[in-house]
Amino acid sequence: MEQTVVKTESEELVDDSKGVILMNYNGPSTSVNQEMPSTSGIAIKQEIKEELNDSDNSINYDESGVKEESESSTDEEHDFDEAEQVKLKLEAKDEILLDQGLPSDIEEQALKAISDLLPEKSKSKYEIAYAKYEKWCTEKEIRSFANEKVLLSYFSSLSKVCKPSSLWAYYSMIRTMISIKHNADISKHTNLIAFLKRNHKGYRAKKSRVLTRMDVTKFLEEADNKQFLFMKVALIVGLAGACRREELTYLLLDNVKDEGTCFHFFLPNTKTKVPRDFFVTCGNIDGINMVEIIRSYIALRPNSIDHRRFFVQYKRGKCIRHPVGINTFGNLTKKIALYLKLDHSEEYTGHCLRRSSKSLLADSGADLLTVKSHRNSDVNTNDHAINVSSHSSLLASTSGIHLEHCKDCVINIYNK
Repeated sequence: MEQTVVKTESEELVDDSKGVILMNYNGPSTSVNQEMPSTSGIAIKQEIKEELNDSDNSINYDESGVKEESESSTDEEHDFDEAEQVKLKLEAKDEILLDQGLPSDIEEQALKAISDLLPEKSKSKYEIAYAKYEKWCTEKEIRSFANEKVLLSYFSSLSKVCKPSSLWAYYSMIRTMISIKHNADISKHTNLIAFLKRNHKGYRAKKSRVLTRMDVTKFLEEADNKQFLFMKVALIVGLAGACRREELTYLLLDNVKDEGTCFHFFLPNTKTKVPRDFFVTCGNIDGINMVEIIRSYIALRPNSIDHRRFFVQYKRGKCIRHPVGINTFGNLTKKIALYLKLDHSEEYTGHCLRRSSKSLLADSGADLLTVKSHRNSDVNTNDHAINVSSHSSLLASTSGIHLEHCKDCVINIYNK
């Protein structure tokens, strides 16, 4: 049913479905033909009032729908500013109106692009971190997730139970999720950033211990192959390539090539998305041939294995079909430390191989450029030639650097 409606200067246009005041009409009185809304303006304003007001009714509306500040509106116990929420609702409404006019294919492409913004590997961690923040806001009856005061309060409570490094990780994940879900940039909240920096001041991260040249030599010489052959091979490959647990776990047999005097290892999938390869030669430890150690391990591999993982479980002098899991590599250096009866063996973590690899490279006589670029494939070292004498190195590895006089060592070359 259509009727003629006259708009006065004080009348406001109201969205029935959202309960949000869209705009004020301040022009001259005009007559327009439109469908009579099912709910009167006063009733709609009452709905807006009930939605925006907290339990203490900090905002009141008069008969004309004008917002009035009550005495409790200045109370410092409020978690967010109601005026800001109205602004956010208006912005959200504008986005909805704009999105309604988009073609379906554009909408689908945009949704797909947004879904790919999160890292595939740690997507669940992002979602869990945001879900905890969302639950906290719900319990506090807060609906403005991007408000700086709300975020400050949340991270202040987290700082009592989390390390400063964890706070930065949670901040990064929540910042990304808020940007995706609410199209808001919390990186501009200077007070929040200042709080995180101040909280991090004086914090010293706990680092893994490293294996020395003597430790590696002793283990390779004394450990019985019947029991520790797998651990020897993993130690050699891990130190040569400065490998992470994931890289050792998912190393494929197809990416290992026996070239006679050395083994060529290729890692196509790395954390930095930059493939790299490295070579393992015989080494310079008397009575220990690293190439033969790796070769003997491969020879024990069963023919009936239905997967291509390089590292398979080794028990009582035999390899079995099951691949080695990531937690086994995480505990590898801890078990080596226990065998060598080193102090604080529990501090030899899964990151020990990478740290030990850099330490051994520095001890071999490499300069600072080589050491710095050893674990960073982004460093440009094409114009530099580094010499490391073979008699001073046990396991020397490089990142994109050619070692001219290093023949009896392990060389790790990062592809560019």
